[in-house]
Amino acid sequence: TFVGKFTIDVSVLDDDIEGVSITQSNGSTDVTEEGTTDDYEVVLLFPSDADVTITIDDTSEPNQVLVNGGNTATLTFTAANWDIPQTVTVEAIDDADAEAHPHNATLAHTATQTGGNQNYDGIAIEIVGVAIGENDCGAGPFYDTDLAGGPEGQPDCITDLLDFAYFTGKYLNCTIGSCL
Repeated sequence: TFVGKFTIDVSVLDDDIEGVSITQSNGSTDVTEEGTTDDYEVVLLFPSDADVTITIDDTSEPNQVLVNGGNTATLTFTAANWDIPQTVTVEAIDDADAEAHPHNATLAHTATQTGGNQNYDGIAIEIVGVAIGENDCGAGPFYDTDLAGGPEGQPDCITDLLDFAYFTGKYLNCTIGSCL
């Protein structure tokens, strides 16, 4: 048996680095011009010795979405809330332009830290891509045969089997007085 004392010198290398985590609901951010919104959460990965501000900006030209109700949004993380996720709500700007369905927007995130060690200042943060569902059919009117298929039974810019089913259902349920 060994009896005695010994010491071991140990060096610990801390490989934890500052970072920002973004978690999108259902793994993506999908909105529609009809008003469907989506959200994601932002949180710091490690505490900071000074406040950290994350600015979120739609880099699309022209802007396609609003973040927390505006063209840009800011989130502030402090020593007290650095590990509490903050929610960002994204909504599409309902314009009159007929665009691809879906079309996309890109949300960029910029970190600013004034004071302290400034480890978060200017770090790389994930970009969030937003898929936007379109609700405009273009400059012309709807086709007479485009009866349904869109949200709440509204025209969807396409004449297809849904329109035929809608027409058939209406025709089968009408009377001579209501169909003529």
